Amino acid sequence: MKIENSHLKVEITSQGAELQSLYHKMSEREYLWQGDAKFWKRRAPLLFPFVGCLSNGSYIYEGQTYSMTPHGFARDSLFTESLINENEVEYELESSALTRSNYPFDFSLKVNYRLEDNCLIHQMRVANPGDKDLPFSIGYHPAFNFPIGGEIHFETFMDQCFYLEDGLLQNKPSISPIDQKVLTTNDFTFQRDALIFKHHENQKITLKGEGHDLIVHLNGAPSLGLWAKPGAPYICIEPWYGYADPVGFDGDIFEKPGMEVIVPGQEFNCEIKIEIK
Repeated sequence: MKIENSHLKVEITSQGAELQSLYHKMSEREYLWQGDAKFWKRRAPLLFPFVGCLSNGSYIYEGQTYSMTPHGFARDSLFTESLINENEVEYELESSALTRSNYPFDFSLKVNYRLEDNCLIHQMRVANPGDKDLPFSIGYHPAFNFPIGGEIHFETFMDQCFYLEDGLLQNKPSISPIDQKVLTTNDFTFQRDALIFKHHENQKITLKGEGHDLIVHLNGAPSLGLWAKPGAPYICIEPWYGYADPVGFDGDIFEKPGMEVIVPGQEFNCEIKIEIK
C-alpha cells in the first residue's frame, strides 16, 4: 500500500503492517533501511505482544507456560488493510485461535500511518474486547539509513544505559557511550547489542545528516532502544512500552516489569512522529 503527499511517499506492507519505504521527494532520498539481508533483513517491524526476549523463550500465566518468539508475533502476522485516503492507511490484527494458542487473550491491534506535510505519524491502538485483563508490551523498531560515524542528538544527557545478556536485560546499568547529548557511532557502538534506556526524559531524537535532519518524536514512550548490526549503515530508533525480561525473572506475566495492562472494554494508544527537515 502506498500513501503520499507533496513532501513524502511511503510504502507499507500488510505483512506485519511494516513500513517499507520513507522517500523524501525534494531531496530524492530514501530514509528507511531497505532490508539488506547481509546485515538485517527487516526494515521497521512492530513489536507486540512483547518487546524483546522472554526468559527461556516463554512466560507464565495462571500457572501454565506459553512459548513466544522474541518481540512477539505481530511482525510476522498478516494484517487486514484499509485505505482511508491518499494520505492515510490503517491496518488491523485481531486475536484468533492461532494467536490464543500461545497468547490466551482477546485483543485488537490497529496500526495507522498518516502523512502531514514533511512528517509521518505512526499510531498504534490496542483494545481489549475480552472479559479479562490484557497484559502486553508494544514498541516501534524502524531502521533508518545512517552512516557509521554519524551523530545522534538527544535532548537530555543519559549517563547510564542497560545492555542485554543472552537477550535478557541486565539488572545493573552500565556507563552510557553518549558524550553529553551526542552519540557518535562507530564499529564498536553495538558490540554488546542494543543500548537500552529505561525511564528517559527525551521527547525527540535527531539523526544529523549533511544538510538535513531526521527527527523521531517519541511522544512519551517510557523506554528507548538504539541498535544496529555492528558495521551496518543504519540505526534503529526504538520507542518502547516495555522491554525484555530482566536476567533471572521467572514470574507470572502480570509480574513482568514494564508491562501494560488494559481492563476489559478499554484501549491503549501510542504514537511516534518521523519528521524530515
